Amino acid sequence: SSLKFIFNLKVDAIQTKTFALKLSKLPSFEFPYDRFASSFVNLTSLNMNSLRHDMDRLGTLSFTRITSDLLQGFKFLSSLSLQNNRLNDEDIVKTFQSLESSSSLTHLNLSHNNISCDGIKHICNTFIKSDEKGGSLLSGLDLSNNRINNEACCVLGEALKGNESLSSVYLTLNSFDDQAAANFFQSLQGNTALTDLNLSSNSLGKATTDALICLIAEGNTKLQSLDLSLNRLSSVDIKAIRSIVDSNKNSSIKVIDVRMNSASGTPTDAQFINNLS
Repeated sequence: SSLKFIFNLKVDAIQTKTFALKLSKLPSFEFPYDRFASSFVNLTSLNMNSLRHDMDRLGTLSFTRITSDLLQGFKFLSSLSLQNNRLNDEDIVKTFQSLESSSSLTHLNLSHNNISCDGIKHICNTFIKSDEKGGSLLSGLDLSNNRINNEACCVLGEALKGNESLSSVYLTLNSFDDQAAANFFQSLQGNTALTDLNLSSNSLGKATTDALICLIAEGNTKLQSLDLSLNRLSSVDIKAIRSIVDSNKNSSIKVIDVRMNSASGTPTDAQFINNLS
């Protein structure tokens, strides 16, 4: 195993100058993950995508235990990707419970899992909500293709109200509805951090449109890029969004992706709404 080789090699240059690590397969032997993590003292990026299958195959490994052990050892970790591991709400709590007090993470990819409301609450409490100690460092969060329902969407929106670090949020392909997305936009009134938001593939329509128009008109957003593709916006909705962007040239909005929307079963021919002033 390459992991066993790296661990036993114990070369100082490897331990101190390795900044990114991708684990593409779990070893079949009993492996000291906590000691392995502490040997890479300057690691800043960890990719553990699609490893849950190996855990099920081997039968004796706990993915959440392994991940938790690794996170406790990587003291300078800033980027973590755990996509496509079938992580549910309980897994999220177990994985990140060691990071309750502090975390250096700035980018977190949890896409293609099974995270719902309780998992979102834990993520918000750990990484997003500001606190008296200076708040979160997290600037990028990908929660695409999970099970984020209306309640979870509301929890995330509320957490973003006072957040001053999160600039990018991806929520594509989840299960919240049009009104939940509208409430989410209302929560963004006054948010000064979020610049990149992806809400594609969520059945959004008129309620979302009305809330977005209000957000842009009042000028209380720093959003620059917004993806609303593959939703249920009608031609009237898209025209209204285009109109408010055109009439607010000083808005922070630079581009809104409205491709492949369909309120009637036939996709509109709209592409991008640009504000290039």
